[in-house]
Parts: sequence; structure tokens; C-alpha cells
Amino acid sequence: MSESVLRPGHVAVVTGAASGIGAALATAFGAAGGRVVVADVEVEALESVAASLRAKGVEARAVPTDVSDAAAVERLARATVERFGRVDVLCNNAGVSTFNALADQTLTDWRWVLGVNLWGVVHGMQSFVPIMRTQEIGR
Repeated sequence: MSESVLRPGHVAVVTGAASGIGAALATAFGAAGGRVVVADVEVEALESVAASLRAKGVEARAVPTDVSDAAAVERLARATVERFGRVDVLCNNAGVSTFNALADQTLTDWRWVLGVNLWGVVHGMQSFVPIMRTQEIGR
């Protein structure tokens, strides 16, 4: 993470943060001096990531969130602003795959994958960009 981009105390929101790249992003934002909101549907693993961040002195909050649900993402945005007063970075990281061959994908599979991988990003943008646009840069 570039220090020229992130200032101490920045607020980062990471979806899909219960494992993998999302957990690594959250850890990196915390190590860079940020406050971190982690979101995922895997509640137990999500709480574990948040506890790990807090154990390292990072101010962190876990918000269970299904990014395929617009209202859930809106609650995530509100919870972030209520706790930290702003949002500086949004990582729409949540992503899923069935690992099925295309010929084996069901309509349910497609709805799940597109709900998370496409609509999750759309919901994140719809909920967070208006907040970020109203903030003073560098405040």
C-alpha cells in the first residue's frame, strides 16, 4: 500500500474479507495505519479476521453482509459511517464460483455467481460512492 495514497487513520471497507485476498487486504490496510470494516457472509470466519486485526492494534469492525442484497450493503455503508464517520477505500472484493463446467451450471448457480460477482459490486458502488463523493479529500 502506498503511503501517498493512504493516510494514517484512513477507513477501508473490504467485502469478502473472511478469507483469502479479502483477509489479506484488510490486514494490509490495518498495517498501513487504517481503521478497517470487514464484511462477508461467513460470520464465524469474519469475526476471526476482525479479532486478529484488533489483536494487532487495528480498530476493526466486522459487519456480516450478503453483497448480493442491496439493503445489506446499504446497512454496511451506514454501519461504517456510524462507527468511523467516513469511508476512504472500498474494496468490492467478494467473489464466488461454483467451479462447475459451463454445461453443468444451473440457473440457481448463475443467480448466485452473478448476485455476488456482479450485483455485489453494483450494490457497493451504489451505497458507497455517494458517501465518498461528499467527503472532503484529506480530511
